[in-house]
Amino acid sequence: LYGYYRRKRQLLTNLYRDAEMPVVAAALERRRSMLRRAGEILSAGWKVSPPELRFFGATLAHTLEFATWLSLAEEQGLSDAEAIELAVRLVNAAAR
Repeated sequence: LYGYYRRKRQLLTNLYRDAEMPVVAAALERRRSMLRRAGEILSAGWKVSPPELRFFGATLAHTLEFATWLSLAEEQGLSDAEAIELAVRLVNAAAR
């Protein structure tokens, strides 16, 4: 996903910039739906106790967002591999 974000950085930046346009809003809603489904699939890889599910889900969803990649890669200067490692560490921490 982060490699995709790097390749499509300008396209995604433009989409989020123009989010109020109906056709763009519809495309972004489809994207949000896809990311929710991705989060559901990925969450199966972690054993999380019920009290931690809310924070775990929020952390996992956060790591999948374009804005998160943008912050880690562009603003913090991490490589995609480093950003992925940090994302996995965050999700693992939330699962505990």
